[in-house]
Amino acid sequence: MKTTATHPVHFFSGFAMRVLVTFTLVIAVCLLLYAATSGPSSGSTFSSSAYGDKTWDDKDHVQSSDDDYATCEDLDDGDSSEYLKVTNFGFAIPASSTIEGIEVFIEKRGESSKIKDASVKIIQSGVISGTEQALTTTWGNSDFTDTYGSATDLWGLTWTDADINASNFGVAIAARKSSNGGGEKKARIDHIQITVHYTSSLPISLKSFNAHAVDNKKIKLEWTTASEKNNDYFTIERSENGASFHKISTVKGAGNSSSIINYNAYDDAPVFGNAYYRLKQTDFDGKFTYSNLISVAVSVSASPKKCKFSVRPNPCPGQCSVTVTECDEKNVSLALLDAMGNEVYSKVPVDANGTFSIDATNNLTPGVYIVMGNSPDQSFSQKVIVR
Repeated sequence: MKTTATHPVHFFSGFAMRVLVTFTLVIAVCLLLYAATSGPSSGSTFSSSAYGDKTWDDKDHVQSSDDDYATCEDLDDGDSSEYLKVTNFGFAIPASSTIEGIEVFIEKRGESSKIKDASVKIIQSGVISGTEQALTTTWGNSDFTDTYGSATDLWGLTWTDADINASNFGVAIAARKSSNGGGEKKARIDHIQITVHYTSSLPISLKSFNAHAVDNKKIKLEWTTASEKNNDYFTIERSENGASFHKISTVKGAGNSSSIINYNAYDDAPVFGNAYYRLKQTDFDGKFTYSNLISVAVSVSASPKKCKFSVRPNPCPGQCSVTVTECDEKNVSLALLDAMGNEVYSKVPVDANGTFSIDATNNLTPGVYIVMGNSPDQSFSQKVIVR
């Protein structure tokens, strides 16, 4: 999985607040397994072995769908091809995973409705084996793709992640002329791919995750793990709308552990109103998973006087303005975040009680944005739709 880099935006600190609601997520022990798929992947090693006596030409042409074919010529009455073997699919299934099923996709074409599968089998540890998967239907006269196996089909074999990741894992197919008459015919294969379905242990077992106010100035995030596997670090992320998140801080993980470990981190500049927090856990190989969300609602005390804040026009036609009025403070800071939580504009500080252009020189790409501002004692935000 790929990640999108985000930058922390600290909007204010040192204000008085009170926690209105704190939702605490307690997970007895979160699910220890997750289902995943890898592929479809294409092989990179091509060979043949005995089945029939007709050979395959241009075996490496099955590496991609490009109308360049591996071809078996001159299939006459009663003839079958040799096995076309494709291996070295480059899988990297996580260690200790449970293989649930294997799907093979073969893009092919026949000639004059005279070609059928002779045999389709899996290759495990370099050996053609497992249940026969050949279909009885005739190959079409133009390119089409047949699927062999399924998300729950193990081809009659027992598998480990090492079997799948091995360079000698793959699939073998042989073709035959299906009926007499009409002279010699061709079998052609354009592309062969494999998808592997598996379940794997989650990198952590999360027992609890909660948040609460400390000294009326910041939010303390606390979480506990019962076990960890290849856990590099945690990222604490916050959202003002429950959809777009940005990073607050990171905490180093234990790597591998089977003991209870307690963690904590602080949001030193929380926002007013509802805020949502989640944990992002990242493995040493860069893969990551997310916790569920917890929510905290905070509000400012009666003093100082609260600024009034608006964005106009909204929806915004590409350029819009922020108006701040009735502030006791001298300065405010402004920032614009996109839907992914990335900061795309900032102006720190600006004079309070005025109107300020957002992205005045470059029109914004259409989408949803969050305009955020703060004074020394307050914070405010508003969603903006750019058309």
